[in-house]
Amino acid sequence: SEPLLADLLPESGTREELEWISPLLHMTQAFPPSFLMTANDDFLKTHAPLMARRLMELEVPFVFRFYGDKNTRLGHVFHVDMRSKEGALCNDETCDFFRRFLR
Repeated sequence: SEPLLADLLPESGTREELEWISPLLHMTQAFPPSFLMTANDDFLKTHAPLMARRLMELEVPFVFRFYGDKNTRLGHVFHVDMRSKEGALCNDETCDFFRRFLR
């Protein structure tokens, strides 16, 4: 199990608990359109491509963005810093995505 989940789940992240909370195992074609994003120093960055693959299998509309490069290291919540160029870009792209589906 993942260390973070071991601290949060009642049974410290057993296989059954992880299966119970995994969105990948419970998604259907009724899953809403999704904006997936991650960054090069996001500790969860390996999860986003798995989610993208599952959304493709289900033919659910989605956008996947990966932020950062070798000169710009971005962590898990980089988008909260609206003063940064990357945070502002991520938020703009997120809002653009939702505008497409709220019309």
